[in-house]
Amino acid sequence: MERMVTIEKAIVAIKTAAEEIPAGDFLSYSTILDVHLSFAHEFFSPDEQHQLLEALTGILSTHEDLARDISWDLVSVLLPFLESPSPTTLQTAETLITSAATKGNPREVFIKVLESLSSLSWAPQPTSEDEHDEDGDEDEHEDKAAHSGDEGEDEIPEKEEKREEDKLVHKHSLKKFHALLSALSIVHPRIAAKFPSRFLSTELTTLLGVFMKSVQWLEREEVDGVLRAVLEFVELAKPELPQPKKQSLAKGEKPPLPPRVSTAENLATLSSTQTEEVSPEALLQARLLQSFLSHILEIYLLRTRTRFNGSSADFSETPHEHDHPHLAEDPEERGLVVGWAGTYDEEVVRKEKSKVPGGQTLIDDERAVRAGRRDVKQIVEDIASLCEELGLKADELLKVCETVEEHEHANEESENVDVPAPSSADEVPLSKVGSLFLLAEHFTRVPMSSINIFPDHEKVSRNFLVLASVHTQPPVVDAVLFLGAFALYQGGGLGEIPGELEDFLMYLQTFAAISATATSPQARFLAHHHVTTVLKKHPDEAVRLAYIKDTLEHCPFESLKERVVVILKDEIMHATMESSNSIFSTPVVLEELSSVLFPDVGDLFSGSDQQNWSAFKNHYPRLVATVNFYYFLLKSPAAQSHLGSWNKEHAERVETRFLQPLAKVVGGFKSRRGVGDTDGSMEFELDILAEVLERVDDTKKAIQ
Repeated sequence: MERMVTIEKAIVAIKTAAEEIPAGDFLSYSTILDVHLSFAHEFFSPDEQHQLLEALTGILSTHEDLARDISWDLVSVLLPFLESPSPTTLQTAETLITSAATKGNPREVFIKVLESLSSLSWAPQPTSEDEHDEDGDEDEHEDKAAHSGDEGEDEIPEKEEKREEDKLVHKHSLKKFHALLSALSIVHPRIAAKFPSRFLSTELTTLLGVFMKSVQWLEREEVDGVLRAVLEFVELAKPELPQPKKQSLAKGEKPPLPPRVSTAENLATLSSTQTEEVSPEALLQARLLQSFLSHILEIYLLRTRTRFNGSSADFSETPHEHDHPHLAEDPEERGLVVGWAGTYDEEVVRKEKSKVPGGQTLIDDERAVRAGRRDVKQIVEDIASLCEELGLKADELLKVCETVEEHEHANEESENVDVPAPSSADEVPLSKVGSLFLLAEHFTRVPMSSINIFPDHEKVSRNFLVLASVHTQPPVVDAVLFLGAFALYQGGGLGEIPGELEDFLMYLQTFAAISATATSPQARFLAHHHVTTVLKKHPDEAVRLAYIKDTLEHCPFESLKERVVVILKDEIMHATMESSNSIFSTPVVLEELSSVLFPDVGDLFSGSDQQNWSAFKNHYPRLVATVNFYYFLLKSPAAQSHLGSWNKEHAERVETRFLQPLAKVVGGFKSRRGVGDTDGSMEFELDILAEVLERVDDTKKAIQ
């Protein structure tokens, strides 16, 4: 069927309309232009589309009033041409959008650009067939699957086709986003307003929504590109603020720390070293950008996909991926760990000692993954630098992180009420999680601070690892672990230790839980290292003994009980070698801990064979650590003389409650190795425990 409108007719139509329609009737011209551009996008070839856009460019260059009046409408009608496969068509459409932003009424174009940004779609639109599948037909699909032997062969092309479709949608959406953001960057400085913060607030709210949508669908590298473009806009939009003069310090000298102050006072300090006063409007704009950046950083680090498909740079097999399947990241895994804690451990805490020689460990694999994401660290640094330029101080970030949020339940009426634009800097909140990330990044750049474990880090860890909903997110754990290590090694140390024992124990238990449950091997190690370091720094030995007993008695994680047994051994070795009056070099320590340290194994393994095997696998770490500890007590002359570890009554109790029933259980499992209720796993562990029990028995005989 022959087209009724040709490219020639379309060009003549828009040229004639530009000449004949009165200048004041620009709406009529917009209507005619919209019709022809929509038709051209749907029915014309890429070359014909380019001809039409070139003709429009010529018309607008000779009709300046018309170009100014219809620019607001051009933005949205030109966007579809950014999907063109023709580079010339694409370039011409981009040029026309830029011209509209340059020549059009800035407020009108501003509104259209924000509307277009808000309506950007990053996900493929469902087809009618997709919608039909969602409504029903599950039984039909299941029936086909049950009778088909080629499901795998069919699925691969479908997945590839879906992946290519996603890529194309993302490509088009990114082109539109960058064109619209470029237009917004042109329009923004053209808007003359008494209160520019009102326009800025609207812009930032829109961009935050766009970024949230993009993170949901895009790969990390694409998200990085979106975020870098947004940061360029922030650079353009930030107000001129006088920067405080940098002090020159002697080597090793700490800069004076400002007192913790309110938001307005904190921002006002920007002008304290300058004669020029900062206006409330400039302070409000700065605060809006600070808040925006803190929320952007939270979304970026918590929600960005770690992997999306095989083309991603992050999609690379680690050296141990086959040996350790749990390391293989799920395609839907989200969250980017900057590595503040791990890097600090390597550079400060255990400098040149953090790597185990002789092989690649799981922690080494994590380091390799982070090394491949240096661009993530660079983006975080850029965001932190912008916040510092805008006057955001570490003291306020710490205050935000320490403050417990009071969640107010909004009623239905309040939800339907429009929230007015903020009128002062104090009305603009920072993202709490974003503030945590900014604080961590700040301390990597300014390694001088008075942050203490108590009360500062205790409040931070309670807020983010206990009370907040993000307590299991790896980036949050990373930041909190880093701040804790920083407080111990470059901050104020323990600070003011809580008077209540429960408060101190709760702090330790928070990180002990992380050491047992974190998905990251490095986070687990660093959390355990933090617990042991803080515990050792407590001056009261009774408190250290109380933590050991509390963990052995009440902790649900056997791996933590194993570690606390090691801590106990270290305490005893140190105390007996120093020949001090420590409680750990007296019989009191065994009297206090004996019942929880050497539990009644008969009670533990009193169920069925299957239940006993499950219990053994669960309790193995603690059991083998305890047997090794008892072996140390028997072999150490200092332990025997100071602790009375070979006290007859104590030895008989350990033998009856712990050693004999454990040896019987281990012997039974070994005799049924690989058959019955033992599943053939943990053969090596069984042999180790049996060997240690034999050594203990031989040592007892030698002593007797």
